[in-house]
Amino acid sequence: MGSNPTPRTRRVTQWCLVPNKEKILQYAWHLKKEGYRESTIVSRVKLLNGLSRRADLREPEAVKGAIARLNVSEARKENLVCVYGSFSKLNNIPFSPPRYQRVERLPFIPQENEIDQLIAGKLFAMLNQLPRRDERVFGPGKLDHFARWFYVKRRDVSQRLGNPQIRRIGFKTLRHWRASTLYHRTRDILLVQRTLGHKDIRNTLVYTHLIDFNDDDYACKGARSLEEASKLIEAGFEYVTEIDNTKLFRKRK
Repeated sequence: MGSNPTPRTRRVTQWCLVPNKEKILQYAWHLKKEGYRESTIVSRVKLLNGLSRRADLREPEAVKGAIARLNVSEARKENLVCVYGSFSKLNNIPFSPPRYQRVERLPFIPQENEIDQLIAGKLFAMLNQLPRRDERVFGPGKLDHFARWFYVKRRDVSQRLGNPQIRRIGFKTLRHWRASTLYHRTRDILLVQRTLGHKDIRNTLVYTHLIDFNDDDYACKGARSLEEASKLIEAGFEYVTEIDNTKLFRKRK
């Protein structure tokens, strides 16, 4: 009696106070049955939770007003309208969606040397030492914990090297970089689509013009043994050809 609640207790209490909690849970279960990915379900539930704290989800005009007052981008508002539209349809709530025009912006793509600086040295060695018992790099742990750790390390590297661009590199940034370089290497947009898991190829086409590769500059190295070749591949080099019993590899500078 009289003791302060733990953070977990506070989170549970806050969740219990969320208006329309049961409706949101029903919506999440509906998405689960329809085969939506867990990440999509979690994202949509978070958006609805936020909206429910600003308006009664049973009142579409109140929801529209709450969205309009938010100090967020047009793209964010469009996403909120889309999620609430899906929620209202499931619950037979008449909803006339407002019009928000998404401003398409090209994602930030870091230089390869900046990515190398971020993951080189101790961090790369730590990643290699992780047990490979799960299809995910960090296993079944909560991603929020690893994300916070990553942001701290990213800030430290950025400050140490004096390069503010590194602070812009995130997990999605690495995904953008991978897609752009994969398309540049293969010119196969369908391969990039499959790699990213895009359902709509229009989402993939943006990667065809993110980087100007007209002035390619590569570092070239040779390998005469399996051990040397393995080390080059681990360092990001790609195989090109073989000359005089020497396998040649290259990596963009």
